[in-house]
Amino acid sequence: MDAHENDLEGLFLVIRKDGSTYGTFQLMETMAHNQWYDYTNDPKITSGSDNVDGGVLFNGSHPMVFCQANGQSPSGGHGVHAYDGTSAPGGDGIIYDPTGTADFPTNTSHSYVYNPYYSHKIVLVNAQSLANRDPFGGGSDMYIKAYVNGNGQTDARFWKKNDAPLNQNYNIVFGANDAEFGANFSESYNTVFVAKPSSTNVEIHVYDSDGTSGNDDMGYVSAVVAPGTSMTWNNAVTSNGQAKVSAYVEAQ
Repeated sequence: MDAHENDLEGLFLVIRKDGSTYGTFQLMETMAHNQWYDYTNDPKITSGSDNVDGGVLFNGSHPMVFCQANGQSPSGGHGVHAYDGTSAPGGDGIIYDPTGTADFPTNTSHSYVYNPYYSHKIVLVNAQSLANRDPFGGGSDMYIKAYVNGNGQTDARFWKKNDAPLNQNYNIVFGANDAEFGANFSESYNTVFVAKPSSTNVEIHVYDSDGTSGNDDMGYVSAVVAPGTSMTWNNAVTSNGQAKVSAYVEAQ
């Protein structure tokens, strides 16, 4: 979550239909955060209620765009702009050259079809509360946060169960129960993929959410999962004995 994986802003093109194969390019508008940028090569299109921010370079029939890496200056984060021909900051840009015809996916498996770059696959299976941590005497508002190399990957936005009864086992499905994101996931899944240094610590924490007053740590399970190995916790009691959790971690 903190790295905004796949958080691409977007763009749209204005094309004049003129009977040719691809039509005539008129305008490209891109987004970087909450700001729109307008680009055109037509001198008859001028600034109006918004400014023209520059021209567009083409690779054949394709306009070229540049997407920032997360946190990259000057404006930071995954914004989309027209490519201006300069090299990527640091000299380590990746060029995507679309070929062929776009396809419409027949299903939305959140599992990668091909991903040689992830370091850890984390499957959160179920959890149960063994302690009432609510400050007002009610059941714990239980959620899971998976850490890899000290960085949190899931939280109460993915899955949460308010007022969880003691010893009641809940299957973890992102968007289910009282997840703060709500049921805004396109399929039933409970898996995340991350790219972190190999042979680093993985911790699966259970928390009680207390809103603005903070969160109570209900303990964790942890392991260093070396590349090519896996770790399974099956109803494992957490470090302070206040919860149980089942999870699976695979490293490559």
